[in-house]
Amino acid sequence: MSFDDKFQKYNLSVFKNGARLPEIKISNEDKQKLKIPENCSNKTHTNTPAWNAYSAKFERAITKDSREAAISRLKFEFDVFDKTGTIDYILLLMKIFLWCDANNIVRGPARGSAGGSYALYLLDLIYINPLTHSLNFTRFLNEARAKPKYIDGILYVDGKTFADFDGDISNIGRGRLVENIEKEFHGKTCKILTIQYLTGKTALKDTIKSYLEYSEQDSLEITNNIESLFGKVDSLSKTLEKSKAIQKWIEEEDRNKEAFSIAKGIEGLIRGVGQHASGVFLSYFPVEDIVPTELSSKENEIVSGYDMEVVLTLGLKADVLGLKTLDYIKTTADLVGIDFKKIDVNHQSIYDYFASNHLYYGLFQIEDGLTKSVVARVKPKNIDQLAACISISRPGALKFIDDYIKYVHNGERKLVYPKIDEILEQTGGLILYQEQINRICQEVYKMSATDSDEIRRAIGKKQKDEMAKWEPILYENGKINNISDVITKWFWDTCNASADYLFNASHCLSPDTIVETKDGYKMMVDTMAGEFIKAFNIEKQTDEYVKVLNIVENEKELFEVELEDGRKISASLDHKFLCDDMQMHTLEQIITDNLNIITD
Repeated sequence: MSFDDKFQKYNLSVFKNGARLPEIKISNEDKQKLKIPENCSNKTHTNTPAWNAYSAKFERAITKDSREAAISRLKFEFDVFDKTGTIDYILLLMKIFLWCDANNIVRGPARGSAGGSYALYLLDLIYINPLTHSLNFTRFLNEARAKPKYIDGILYVDGKTFADFDGDISNIGRGRLVENIEKEFHGKTCKILTIQYLTGKTALKDTIKSYLEYSEQDSLEITNNIESLFGKVDSLSKTLEKSKAIQKWIEEEDRNKEAFSIAKGIEGLIRGVGQHASGVFLSYFPVEDIVPTELSSKENEIVSGYDMEVVLTLGLKADVLGLKTLDYIKTTADLVGIDFKKIDVNHQSIYDYFASNHLYYGLFQIEDGLTKSVVARVKPKNIDQLAACISISRPGALKFIDDYIKYVHNGERKLVYPKIDEILEQTGGLILYQEQINRICQEVYKMSATDSDEIRRAIGKKQKDEMAKWEPILYENGKINNISDVITKWFWDTCNASADYLFNASHCLSPDTIVETKDGYKMMVDTMAGEFIKAFNIEKQTDEYVKVLNIVENEKELFEVELEDGRKISASLDHKFLCDDMQMHTLEQIITDNLNIITD
């Protein structure tokens, strides 16, 4: 039977319903370790270890109020797991990542929205207690996003909107884990293809370089006339209608017209393929029956012939990212004879070091740059204040740095409303995190967890229409709960103002860009001619201070592009960045040619 015949069989009967989760088999030996009955359901298999862990670790060690909050949270999470069909997915995570522990492969504590799940914490899939740090569960999963289907007793899900657990593991041990996944789900797993397509701009540039023998610079002079909006490049047909410069160039010579015609012919074709850095595809059905596959040229691994957008309609993705940093931490901890998972992140010696020594080499996110300067100024006293330093080290939020320092050093903060003040206590009255938006909506305005998360998403994504829809609802809830419009206006205005810096770990280059001068860090708009700004010398391959000769003021449209790691860049299309070919390229060229920016 050919692949087409096999896929057609499944496609007609199954995939119209969504993706079916891979079958999870747990050995009796593993069940005994978790102290659960051999013939228990998958729901019992996940619930029981979590409740056992809660009873063993926390029930007697916390106050009555904390106990009630923890029990309520755990019941709520498992209720959402049950309603969204996530139980088997949690079981899959347990099978994959707890295998790492049994085989001495170090795992990261938590990353991404999964860090907000108390159940995952009790199941030892993450090492950070979300209740201690007020992390929000609905960012990981809520009923509005995940909508499962049960047909003839079989669960089908939308793999693109399903829960997503980001697993960080030892880079050295990743190969062993992937081999084990392939063994456990033999024939039902593969790596995931990534595809780069020829945009109109890239197609034209490559054509005139090869067919007309233009230099790189000459080809850019032509293709820079092709416009793009939010990273989407105009088609050549649209460009021909809009660009007088391109029209003039085509009319200059018949060969130019031929080159443009050739470029239109190859526009949209695949330029190159790659492999997803961490994603592993998992299917209920044999992979080769539902997905065309090929062998990767380097590792000789099986890779899907479809990209992630397509395969997630057919199955699930397990993220297992190998990090060298975890190997360094584990090796260092072993050398000094400690368990790195038992390190007290609030130990006084850590913060004494931050306060007295500014040599933060090897400390992720704070070893250099603006965040280093913020940490040195704030002198954090615990892990929550250190996290706030990272959050406040962004262009939009930096204007609050003095207020935050006053809070850390003297306890000074602005009071707004008792319950809001309580929620914002750890950040000195500032709204710095998504979780704070969720908590205020739920605990102050008594909105559901699902609605609160929808508001949070609208604010985070700057969806003005969606925010406009929720604004009157928020005011109405405020009146029902005896909250004055003045307080609600403060909260909503703060949310609107915060949209430029709140929530995402972004790298923004815009009119409020942060630059390093000889006198310290400052906003670019505050620099003056004659000052010296730190810049990278391409020829010498080193940083040096260069003199600002003149300040040119103009108005240009800014474009925001989201990078693969979630960071964002905002700049005009002609703004130049240093790329990994050690050359400066405009943002427009970077977008169209899939270049990699070197960022600090």
